[in-house]
Amino acid sequence: MESREIVQVKDDTESVGCDGGGGALGHPLVYLSFENSDEVDCYYCSRRFVKERALKPKPQATDA
Repeated sequence: MESREIVQVKDDTESVGCDGGGGALGHPLVYLSFENSDEVDCYYCSRRFVKERALKPKPQATDA
């Protein structure tokens, strides 16, 4: 199974910068746009940036 770092950001975030987080072992700084989505993945390191609302538990449907 793939291990991926998930970074939570505020709901009003429109774009994020990612440099791999490893200092000299990271990658070039890139800016990623959410473009009407609640998550975006870095195409260098696969780090996932997710808006807070997407991480909140969804209410479960109840049978009536």
